[in-house]
Amino acid sequence: MRVHLRAPTALVDEPLDAVVTGLAAGERVELEAETRDAAGAVWRSVGRFAADPRGVVRTRTHASRGGTYAGTDRSGPTWSMAPADERAVPNVPPDRGVVQTFADAQYAGAAPVAIEVRAWSASGAAAETSAERWFGDPGVADACVRDGGLRGRTFRPAGPPRAAVLALGGSSGGIVERQARLLAARGYTVFALAYCGYEDRPPHPRDLDIEYFEDALAWFRARTAPLPLALIATSYGTQPAVHAAAAAPEHVDALLLLVPSHVLNMGLGESFAVAGCFLRRRGRPLPYLTVDFDIAARVAAAQRDRVRDEIALSDYYLAAWRDAAPDPRVHLPIEAVRAPVLLVSGRDDALWPSDYAAERLVERLRGADRRAPVWHVRQPGGHRAVDVPGHASWPCHLGEWSTAPPYVGFPLGGTPPTNGRAQFRTWQAVRAFLARRARPGPTLHEAAPA
Repeated sequence: MRVHLRAPTALVDEPLDAVVTGLAAGERVELEAETRDAAGAVWRSVGRFAADPRGVVRTRTHASRGGTYAGTDRSGPTWSMAPADERAVPNVPPDRGVVQTFADAQYAGAAPVAIEVRAWSASGAAAETSAERWFGDPGVADACVRDGGLRGRTFRPAGPPRAAVLALGGSSGGIVERQARLLAARGYTVFALAYCGYEDRPPHPRDLDIEYFEDALAWFRARTAPLPLALIATSYGTQPAVHAAAAAPEHVDALLLLVPSHVLNMGLGESFAVAGCFLRRRGRPLPYLTVDFDIAARVAAAQRDRVRDEIALSDYYLAAWRDAAPDPRVHLPIEAVRAPVLLVSGRDDALWPSDYAAERLVERLRGADRRAPVWHVRQPGGHRAVDVPGHASWPCHLGEWSTAPPYVGFPLGGTPPTNGRAQFRTWQAVRAFLARRARPGPTLHEAAPA
């Protein structure tokens, strides 16, 4: 018996496709994948298969019949990993879940995640091999951007760039470094723009000038021409992204909106406090929608009765968005975007209803006078369905940026399995969408053809 990996060394968005040979027809086999996290805890997944008439098991096309995941799922060996010894995992609050985290050097692309893969057959035969998964490319060069008021980091691939990507994150602030490193490892020059919660930028997304985003787009375009330029934004960042792409369509060759909004929402302060406007033009607020998070009574009842309450903020967003549907003043100007558009939403998004928003954007794009195509990928996960893949048991609740009071949780939606599967599928869609508009070229650890 032998176990072979289609891509033993690859980036984290590449599934762990295994082929087991030398079996009898119908013979049962267990396939294990095991790694260690930053704390040294062992994480392990198990898939159970039956060999085909040729005595072969292919995780790419064969269904697991049990273990930590079931069905035909190429990403199952990664997202379904669970602690081999629960006592080795530190205790965490119930709304954070068990989190698999890796070392800073691994996230920075300086070291791989090592995975041991073992196969055990019903006849007692065994085989093993190893894999490496990288969050980035050691050859990527990154640099701080402090040009005038612009803040962020650039990430340049080791070889000739295929295209340029300007990346915006969500309301928690900072830069989308993992996303940027993965894209750079795929051959893209990336500018991860910070707009809040970073260096001397404002701490929260409120009272920000839309000119800041337009200046960043022009600055990056001037430094990367004549490469195609894509603008990718996640969550709260989709709002300034649409405004910037609409204001300067000549700079944007592709627009990717992950778990988007379709309207301009209010600014936010600490712990999701509503705080006036989000975006301004020439110092004056752009028309925006205020969402009333009327949760004080529920929070007080949970603390009084000591009974946990899961408060889905998406319910409050959806009510406000539906009420505001006839008001075009708060609509994002998606009709003015001339580039092809890819939208990815979570059907179980509990932070805000990104699936509803994406459908409204699709309706308006298809009703506009434009020739560029639009695609909407609906993922069966929550707000984290669009995160960079490569983790197991990723938390499904709002993190430390918005600290929940006792007995209260703010879910992001989905489950570790649905979010884990969706993350791989999201990045397959992102890769395919960008590749259509990029120059051909090799990338780090490109998988061999199937």
